[in-house]
Formats: sequence, structure tokens, C-alpha cells
Amino acid sequence: MRSSAAVFFVILGLVIRTVAPSAPFRIPDVKDNMIPRTLDPFPSLRIVNGDLSKPYTRPYQASLQVSFNNRLYHLCGAVVIGRDLLVSAAHCLGVFPVEWLRIEVGSISLASNATVYSQVIEVGAVKPHEQFTGDETQGYAYDIGLIRLKKRMTYNKAVQPVKIAPPGKTFDDQICVISGWGRTSFNSPTPTELREANVLKWTYRACYNFHQKFNVSIDKNHLCVGGLSDDETPAGACSGDSGGPLVCGSQKRYLLGVSSYGFKKCNVTYPSVYSRVPGFTRWINKNKHSGKSYKQ
Repeated sequence: MRSSAAVFFVILGLVIRTVAPSAPFRIPDVKDNMIPRTLDPFPSLRIVNGDLSKPYTRPYQASLQVSFNNRLYHLCGAVVIGRDLLVSAAHCLGVFPVEWLRIEVGSISLASNATVYSQVIEVGAVKPHEQFTGDETQGYAYDIGLIRLKKRMTYNKAVQPVKIAPPGKTFDDQICVISGWGRTSFNSPTPTELREANVLKWTYRACYNFHQKFNVSIDKNHLCVGGLSDDETPAGACSGDSGGPLVCGSQKRYLLGVSSYGFKKCNVTYPSVYSRVPGFTRWINKNKHSGKSYKQ
């Protein structure tokens, strides 16, 4: 999701336009970065400077998939917060008709048969945040959305919800974990195994000042992560990781963010930017049972 001097932003694979000089970050083109959900293994690489996730360590991680041209594809990440409710990025939820979408949970590999713990459930409705417009000058604000399933998932050792972090917790300058099936570099082969990486959570002031260099305004529901992790290797998200989790705290048990955008060509010397989920707790609670407000 990153690059050094690009000036083009891509939103939902539909709009390309120029903005402030030298502004190199963008929302990923999710339609053009879909990863085949197949039984034929591909070369397996890593989330940028990440490692293979161990079984049962990320039971809240979900794959939002689409049936397109008679094939299944991983479209974005999503995060389990209830038996029939997941949170993801808004920019992932308006690309395809809802009836084409499904969620897969309990799996690590997207290139093998389902395990006894895996579940595939059709999406019943989606709700991107109503204030999300894809405005790059505002840092793609409100890039968060909800996914309602047609039936409830069954919790097991590989499928569990994650707790949303308390609103007052910032986890500044702490090591957090990101995970996903995203590409490992700009033109890398599509990965099939769930990967994760340690990242450093920036302060809001550092994140704000960084965006100001590109004349982009952000608010406190933007999170920057990156820099040096505890193994002193820059790490970050890439195309395909959108909507996936950022977890922090003791035993990395709190959901702090969902992946929003980063830099073209997955340049991890710049931060990955996440939407701060605790900042939307009231919105989530208001809408999690309100089926009429969902796009079906």
C-alpha cells in the first residue's frame, strides 16, 4: 500500500485523480487486487515483513470473498465482533452486489480445503459508514463499515470475536499486530496464507504532522502504524489487507483499528493508516441491530 512519490489516488478502482503535490498515499484498488480463493497453492510469501500466522492465534480474522466470473476471490479482510456481525473498511463494501459476497472464518489458508473449524456464511447486508466519501484531502475519513451475515457463526477455537479497545486507550508507542492475506509487495504473487506483523503505534500528533506534509487533514479516528517493530524491521499492510485488524494491548486482545490506506507500491518506510474502531463504538452499537439501515 505504499510508494515514494506517486501523485495518483485510486478509490474503489473507479476514480483516478491528482491531488496535493507529492502526496503518495491511497486507498487500495480492491477490485484489481482480488486474491483467488482456490485449492491450487500459489507461491507463499509474507505480509510485508511479516510472518505466517499460527493456527488459532487470530480467531477474529475473516476473509470477505466475492463470487465473480464463476470464481471465488478474497476481496478484503474483516473482523469478527459478534456471531453475525463483522467490521471492515467502508471502501470494501460498495464494490460488488451484496448477494455476491460471503465471509470465511476459521481458516488460515486460502489455498486448501476447509478445516473442521472453518465456516463459510453468505453476507446478508452491508453498511458502509454514511459519512464515508472517499475524500483523500480528509484522509478517507469514516472508512469503516459493518457486515451482517445471513446466519450466525458458531464459535470454536479458530473462530472467536475480538473485544473493541476501550475508547480512552491509545496504545501510543506500543507494539501492536496487523494481519491479513494482502500482497507482500507491490507486484508480488498473491499470497494464500494468513500473515501477521508487529508494528509500532504512532501518536496522533506524529500521524497528524505526517499528513500535514501533504496538505491532508485527519482527525483522531485515524491511526498510523509502522516504523520499527520489536524486531527492528519496518512492517506494514499492502493490497488485500484492507478491512483487516490492528490489535493491541496485553496478549494483543483489543481491536484498535481496521486497515484503511497506505502508500502506493506497499512502501513500508511510510506508515499504514487504520480507522480507529473505538471512535465508532456508538455508531456500531446504533447500527448493529438496525437491519433497515443496511444495504441489501
